Amino acid sequence: MVMFIVQETDSHWFETKESLELEVSDAKIVAPQKTAEASRFLSKIEETQGTMKETNIMINVLLTTNETMKLEIERLKKERDSLTGKYQQYENLEKQFALDLAETRSMVLEMDEVEHGEPQWINCDIRTFRMDILGQFGVIMADPPWDIHMELPYGTMADDEMRSLSVPILRTDGLIFLGHWTRYGA
Repeated sequence: MVMFIVQETDSHWFETKESLELEVSDAKIVAPQKTAEASRFLSKIEETQGTMKETNIMINVLLTTNETMKLEIERLKKERDSLTGKYQQYENLEKQFALDLAETRSMVLEMDEVEHGEPQWINCDIRTFRMDILGQFGVIMADPPWDIHMELPYGTMADDEMRSLSVPILRTDGLIFLGHWTRYGA
Protein backbone atom coordinates (compact mmCIF):
# COMPACT_ATOMS: atom_id res chain seq x y z
CA MET A 1 0.00 0.00 0.00
CA VAL A 2 2.80 2.38 0.65
CA MET A 3 4.10 1.77 -2.73
CA PHE A 4 0.79 2.42 -4.27
CA ILE A 5 0.61 5.73 -2.45
CA VAL A 6 4.12 6.63 -3.59
CA GLN A 7 3.29 5.75 -7.18
CA GLU A 8 0.13 7.69 -6.96
CA THR A 9 2.01 10.63 -5.48
CA ASP A 10 4.68 10.34 -8.16
CA SER A 11 2.07 10.21 -10.82
CA HIS A 12 0.25 13.18 -9.36
CA TRP A 13 3.52 15.07 -9.04
CA PHE A 14 4.39 14.29 -12.63
CA GLU A 15 1.01 15.48 -13.86
CA THR A 16 1.33 18.66 -11.80
CA LYS A 17 4.83 19.20 -13.16
CA GLU A 18 3.66 18.79 -16.76
CA SER A 19 0.75 21.07 -16.13
CA LEU A 20 3.01 23.72 -14.62
CA GLU A 21 5.51 23.39 -17.47
CA LEU A 22 2.66 23.91 -19.96
CA GLU A 23 1.51 26.96 -18.06
CA VAL A 24 5.07 28.36 -17.97
CA SER A 25 5.44 27.66 -21.67
CA ASP A 26 2.12 29.42 -22.37
CA ALA A 27 3.18 32.26 -20.09
CA LYS A 28 6.45 32.65 -22.03
CA ILE A 29 4.44 32.93 -25.23
CA VAL A 30 1.88 35.39 -23.76
CA ALA A 31 4.42 37.44 -21.75
CA PRO A 32 5.79 39.45 -24.72
CA GLN A 33 2.24 40.24 -25.84
CA LYS A 34 1.22 41.32 -22.34
CA THR A 35 4.43 43.34 -22.01
CA ALA A 36 3.69 45.12 -25.29
CA GLU A 37 0.11 45.78 -24.16
CA ALA A 38 1.34 47.13 -20.81
CA SER A 39 3.88 49.32 -22.61
CA ARG A 40 1.16 50.74 -24.90
CA PHE A 41 -1.09 51.25 -21.86
CA LEU A 42 1.69 53.11 -19.99
CA SER A 43 2.36 55.20 -23.10
CA LYS A 44 -1.35 56.14 -23.26
CA ILE A 45 -1.30 57.01 -19.54
CA GLU A 46 1.75 59.28 -20.05
CA GLU A 47 0.07 60.90 -23.08
CA THR A 48 -3.10 61.40 -21.05
CA GLN A 49 -1.10 62.92 -18.20
CA GLY A 50 0.48 65.39 -20.64
CA THR A 51 -2.94 66.28 -22.03
CA MET A 52 -4.24 66.71 -18.48
CA LYS A 53 -1.36 69.07 -17.64
CA GLU A 54 -2.11 71.14 -20.78
CA THR A 55 -5.81 71.11 -19.91
CA ASN A 56 -5.04 72.19 -16.34
CA ILE A 57 -2.93 75.11 -17.64
CA MET A 58 -5.69 76.08 -20.06
CA ILE A 59 -8.34 75.91 -17.31
CA ASN A 60 -6.20 78.14 -15.07
CA VAL A 61 -5.78 80.66 -17.89
CA LEU A 62 -9.54 80.59 -18.51
CA LEU A 63 -10.29 81.05 -14.78
CA THR A 64 -7.89 83.99 -14.59
CA THR A 65 -9.41 85.50 -17.73
CA ASN A 66 -12.88 84.92 -16.32
CA GLU A 67 -11.99 86.77 -13.09
CA THR A 68 -10.46 89.61 -15.11
CA MET A 69 -13.61 89.83 -17.23
CA LYS A 70 -15.80 89.89 -14.09
CA LEU A 71 -13.79 92.86 -12.81
CA GLU A 72 -14.01 94.56 -16.21
CA ILE A 73 -17.78 93.98 -16.30
CA GLU A 74 -18.13 95.55 -12.84
CA ARG A 75 -16.02 98.53 -13.95
CA LEU A 76 -18.13 98.94 -17.08
CA LYS A 77 -21.35 98.68 -15.06
CA LYS A 78 -20.13 101.46 -12.77
CA GLU A 79 -19.13 103.54 -15.79
CA ARG A 80 -22.53 102.88 -17.39
CA ASP A 81 -24.29 103.89 -14.18
CA SER A 82 -22.19 107.04 -14.00
CA LEU A 83 -22.96 107.87 -17.63
CA THR A 84 -26.64 107.11 -17.07
CA GLY A 85 -26.62 109.56 -14.17
CA LYS A 86 -24.84 112.18 -16.25
CA TYR A 87 -27.26 111.60 -19.10
CA GLN A 88 -30.17 112.02 -16.68
CA GLN A 89 -28.59 115.27 -15.44
CA TYR A 90 -28.22 116.40 -19.05
CA GLU A 91 -31.87 115.58 -19.77
CA ASN A 92 -32.96 117.46 -16.64
CA LEU A 93 -30.87 120.47 -17.66
CA GLU A 94 -32.31 120.31 -21.15
CA LYS A 95 -35.87 120.24 -19.75
CA GLN A 96 -35.08 123.10 -17.36
CA PHE A 97 -33.57 125.08 -20.23
CA ALA A 98 -36.71 124.53 -22.30
CA LEU A 99 -38.85 125.70 -19.37
CA ASP A 100 -36.61 128.72 -18.77
CA LEU A 101 -36.68 129.57 -22.47
CA ALA A 102 -40.47 129.37 -22.54
CA GLU A 103 -40.65 131.56 -19.44
CA THR A 104 -38.24 134.08 -20.99
CA ARG A 105 -40.32 134.20 -24.18
CA SER A 106 -43.42 134.76 -22.10
CA MET A 107 -41.71 137.59 -20.18
CA VAL A 108 -40.49 139.21 -23.39
CA LEU A 109 -44.00 139.05 -24.86
CA GLU A 110 -45.41 140.60 -21.67
CA MET A 111 -42.80 143.35 -21.82
CA ASP A 112 -43.60 144.05 -25.47
CA GLU A 113 -47.16 144.77 -24.40
CA VAL A 114 -46.06 147.27 -21.74
CA GLU A 115 -45.70 150.86 -22.87
CA HIS A 116 -42.03 151.68 -22.94
CA GLY A 117 -40.57 154.93 -21.75
CA GLU A 118 -37.34 156.44 -22.88
CA PRO A 119 -34.21 154.44 -22.01
CA GLN A 120 -32.30 155.88 -19.10
CA TRP A 121 -28.55 156.15 -19.10
CA ILE A 122 -26.36 156.93 -16.15
CA ASN A 123 -22.73 157.86 -16.64
CA CYS A 124 -21.07 157.21 -13.26
CA ASP A 125 -18.61 155.07 -11.34
CA ILE A 126 -20.89 152.15 -10.53
CA ARG A 127 -18.49 150.85 -7.89
CA THR A 128 -19.47 153.73 -5.60
CA PHE A 129 -22.93 154.65 -6.93
CA ARG A 130 -25.89 154.02 -4.57
CA MET A 131 -28.12 151.84 -6.76
CA ASP A 132 -30.93 151.65 -4.22
CA ILE A 133 -32.05 155.18 -5.15
CA LEU A 134 -33.00 154.07 -8.66
CA GLY A 135 -35.83 151.71 -7.74
CA GLN A 136 -36.74 148.45 -9.51
CA PHE A 137 -36.54 147.70 -13.25
CA GLY A 138 -38.08 144.95 -15.36
CA VAL A 139 -35.23 145.03 -17.87
CA ILE A 140 -31.66 146.11 -17.29
CA MET A 141 -29.20 146.50 -20.12
CA ALA A 142 -25.64 146.93 -18.89
CA ASP A 143 -22.31 147.30 -20.59
CA PRO A 144 -19.91 147.13 -17.66
CA PRO A 145 -16.30 148.16 -18.13
CA TRP A 146 -14.84 144.67 -18.50
CA ASP A 147 -11.11 144.34 -18.06
CA ILE A 148 -10.12 142.95 -21.46
CA HIS A 149 -6.41 143.64 -20.98
CA MET A 150 -6.28 146.37 -23.58
CA GLU A 151 -5.59 150.08 -23.35
CA LEU A 152 -8.99 151.78 -23.22
CA PRO A 153 -10.02 155.45 -22.89
CA TYR A 154 -11.91 154.62 -19.67
CA GLY A 155 -11.33 152.67 -16.46
CA THR A 156 -12.16 148.98 -16.25
CA MET A 157 -13.31 146.63 -13.49
CA ALA A 158 -11.99 143.27 -12.39
CA ASP A 159 -14.41 140.32 -12.37
CA ASP A 160 -14.54 140.29 -8.55
CA GLU A 161 -15.51 144.00 -8.54
CA MET A 162 -18.38 143.26 -10.92
CA ARG A 163 -19.56 140.32 -8.84
CA SER A 164 -19.69 142.54 -5.75
CA LEU A 165 -22.08 145.07 -7.39
CA SER A 166 -25.52 145.24 -5.78
CA VAL A 167 -27.44 144.51 -8.98
CA PRO A 168 -30.16 142.49 -7.14
CA ILE A 169 -31.34 145.82 -5.65
CA LEU A 170 -32.33 146.92 -9.17
CA ARG A 171 -34.50 143.96 -10.05
CA THR A 172 -36.31 141.15 -8.27
CA ASP A 173 -37.93 139.76 -11.39
CA GLY A 174 -37.14 140.55 -14.99
CA LEU A 175 -34.23 140.37 -17.39
CA ILE A 176 -30.68 141.63 -17.37
CA PHE A 177 -28.69 141.87 -20.57
CA LEU A 178 -24.92 142.19 -20.31
CA GLY A 179 -22.74 143.41 -23.11
CA HIS A 180 -19.44 141.59 -23.36
CA TRP A 181 -16.67 142.72 -25.66
CA THR A 182 -13.34 141.19 -26.50
CA ARG A 183 -10.56 142.62 -28.54
CA TYR A 184 -12.21 140.83 -31.48
CA GLY A 185 -15.67 142.37 -31.05
CA ALA A 186 -18.92 141.51 -29.29
